[in-house]
Formats: sequence, structure tokens, C-alpha cells
Amino acid sequence: MAKIDTAKVMRRAWGLFRTSMQRFSRAVFAGFLRQAWAEAKDAPVTPYAYMQRWAAVPFGASRTQAIRIITSALECARVRAARYSRAGEPCNWSAAKHRSADIMRVAGLEALLAAETAGRGA
Repeated sequence: MAKIDTAKVMRRAWGLFRTSMQRFSRAVFAGFLRQAWAEAKDAPVTPYAYMQRWAAVPFGASRTQAIRIITSALECARVRAARYSRAGEPCNWSAAKHRSADIMRVAGLEALLAAETAGRGA
């Protein structure tokens, strides 16, 4: 299981409490602390900047949302890469570069999806 930063969890819990505008009580704060822990456990394993490179995963998305977005992007990339199985050799360097990039995009998205789904089971 990935190590969770407890300081970030406490900061998130206090932030949730402050935005709620409720009077302090242990029960109220405990509810926000449980919510902060749940968010930390469901956070993606991969940094958002890296996920932005491969798929349009918004900052702050949960792991479930990230997996759904990555799966959708992977299906689109597979469809695009499948066109090359019917095509012949590229006619110039630019076409070869784009063909290579499309095939590598599928590989990158598969690796990203594997990391996120493995993190879900932890």
C-alpha cells in the first residue's frame, strides 16, 4: 500500500472544516477527518502532471475517475493505431513519426492504466 502523508490529510480535514462554517465539535471534525482519509485513499497513484501528458485527467480527480478517463483515451488510441495495420509503409518521415507516436501512445496509456488499477487493489 502506498504511504499516505498524514500532514496532508490533517490539512485537508481542517480545510474542509473551515469551509463548512460549523461550530467546532469532535464529532463534526471526525466526520471531516474520515472524508479526508477517504479522499487520500482514493487518490491516484500517478502524479497528475504525468496523467495530463497521456489523458486529460483533471487535477483532483479520484482514482476511479482517472481510470475511467484513461480507459476511454486508451480505446480511442487503439482505434487510431489499428488503422496502421491496414496501411502500408509510411511515405515520408513525418508520417512515420506520427505512426510511431500513435503506437507509443497506446503503450503509455496501457502502462498508466495498469499502474492505476494495481493501486486500486492496494
